[in-house]
Amino acid sequence: MLTGIGIIIIKKELPHAIGYDSEHEGDFFNYSLTDNADGGGFFNELIHSLNFAHTGIIIVALISIGTILVFNKVNLLKKIKAIPAALVVVIVGIILNELFRMFKPDFVITGNHLVSLPLASSVNDFIGQFTLPDFSAISNPKVWITAATIAAVASIETLLCIEAGDKLDPYKRYSSANTELKAQGVGNI
Repeated sequence: MLTGIGIIIIKKELPHAIGYDSEHEGDFFNYSLTDNADGGGFFNELIHSLNFAHTGIIIVALISIGTILVFNKVNLLKKIKAIPAALVVVIVGIILNELFRMFKPDFVITGNHLVSLPLASSVNDFIGQFTLPDFSAISNPKVWITAATIAAVASIETLLCIEAGDKLDPYKRYSSANTELKAQGVGNI
């Protein structure tokens, strides 16, 4: 189950790693897999995304993967627990894009490829960005069915993860499934 989820996540992220940032929902999804003669398929979006390859994004993606691999393999870097590898990758990506801006403008990553954070001009604007949850659908049975389904799948995944983790433990210790499910329940709430 976890391998399948991992393959799906990798498949969905590969187009982004070469520069194809089309969203998969609503009006933003410009490419329809049903337009293909074979009615779509697992690899059609990957093949289609090659038409939108961006050299700068590919370089940043490859160096980011390399940075994570090096960060986790070099003993000196593994001992620095205060700095997560993902943060190092973000910093490396920013530095690379700035180097592209100075020396290779064709490779600069711009616009819709970047994360855009809302900017607040005042304290009131900042506070105005936060909203309370909408509880209007709390009496809708479909919401409860969906919530129960998600909770059940998350609980099964949690139990599979602790079983896999227990099998990998060299000291052969076992985790408490009840404690893990209680933690999962608190997280779901």
